[in-house]
Formats: sequence, C-alpha cells, structure tokens
Amino acid sequence: MLKHLFTTTYAIILSLNVVGCGGGGGGEESTEACASLKIAGGQGCSAPPNAIVVVSSVEGECSGTFITNRQVLTAAHCVPDRNAQYTVSNAFLQASVERIDVHPLFNDGVPSSGFDVAVLTVSGNAPVTPVFIEVSQPVISGDKLVAYGFGLDQERNTAPERIIDGEAALKATYLSATTVSDYSINTISDGSGDTCAGDSGGPILRQVADGSYGVVAVVRYGPTRCVAFQPVESENTNLQAVSILNFATQAAPGVRVR
Repeated sequence: MLKHLFTTTYAIILSLNVVGCGGGGGGEESTEACASLKIAGGQGCSAPPNAIVVVSSVEGECSGTFITNRQVLTAAHCVPDRNAQYTVSNAFLQASVERIDVHPLFNDGVPSSGFDVAVLTVSGNAPVTPVFIEVSQPVISGDKLVAYGFGLDQERNTAPERIIDGEAALKATYLSATTVSDYSINTISDGSGDTCAGDSGGPILRQVADGSYGVVAVVRYGPTRCVAFQPVESENTNLQAVSILNFATQAAPGVRVR
C-alpha cells in the first residue's frame, strides 16, 4: 500500500480571493460532487468545491478539506513536522497554517494507524463553503462514496504543475465501501482509477438525502498503482468513529455535523 505523500520542487504561487467557479457564494455546485471525474484517470473539474485544498510544505503535498472557514481536515501523516511551515491552497486561495492538531493516539510508526487524522487552523477566515461531517447513517459495506484530492493524475502530473498550467487540479473517483471497522472505512474503485500520491488527507464523501455531500472519512492509503484499476482496497480513516469525531469537533469549533 502507498502512503499518499509525494515530494515536488514546484512552487505554488496563488492569491487569496473569492472563488470564481463553484461553491464560493454558496451555489449549488458547492455541495455537489463532479459527476464525471476520476482521480488519476479523468478530466479536469470545471466547477470543483472550493473547500478542497493542497496541503503543502517543503516535504511535499497532500490534500485537505475546509470543515470550517478556518480549519482544514487532513491526514496526520501529512504533517509529520509540527514545527514546519505549512500552507493550504487551491486555484482560488492560499493561506498559512498557524496551528496543527493531531489525534493524540496517532502513531506514525504504525502504517495502518487508525487515528491518522489532523486538523489545521489557518490564519484568517477563508472564502470557502466548508464541508460538513456526515454521521446521519453509519457507512456500511456497499455504500457508494466519492473521493477528492490533488494527487497525481493519469499523466503523472503534480498539483503544482497543473495549477501553473492553468488546469483545474481537482479530481474525483467513485468508490464502494468494502469493510468498515471502528477506525477505518475501506474502499475499492469502480474501475476508472483510484486515489494516488498526493491524495492523502483528502475527503471521502457520501451523498445525503438533500443531495449534498458530507465527509465520512479521510484518505490514508491506496494501491501502489493508481491509474490502472486493481482490485485492492484503499484504507481511509473513519470520521464516524466516536474518538475521531470527538477529536475533529474539538479541534474545529463550529464544524457542522449532520
């Protein structure tokens, strides 16, 4: 299994401004998953939810999700050095991280640590539509889910490369839940691609009755080959687990839980 953190020397040069396509003003597309996208196997998203961001440091990039206007949900293994400088950014914004909260039971020495989750607090309110945490029903085997991330695409391009080229970096892939435990939601791709290097920390979303999407898990590990489909489960941190949900709600005051 591949821990989805990759290293790059490309810089992201972005400015903080209101989103221009999708989600910033509370429009419909802020709550919708792009219907035709595939991580590492698809096309650019024309109107991505603006809450999905790159989490960057000198060590590389991961993905993350604004769950309030100041807090970003990501994987704990994406922020191994709490003294390092991290930024969160996408095509519409850039913000510095001023605080890092990691689940107290996370153990980076355990490849499948069930507490692989962190919350980053940025300096100032970001102009995004935060994603809610979805707990209305427990995730069960067979549930249809969708993943977002800024990882490698099918051409092995990194998020900074795609942003510099003016492309929408966001990708999505459709998944089915396979096994669910107290701390993990395992998924398998529909055959069109899977999460890839750089997608760690990104959200696993499920649609609710009103058509909106809430986050139920955080991407942790995936197949070593992410473009060609493999019948290999990916592991994701289960946000519906009581200990993990309590951590997220305490680290992100004001997060919506539905």
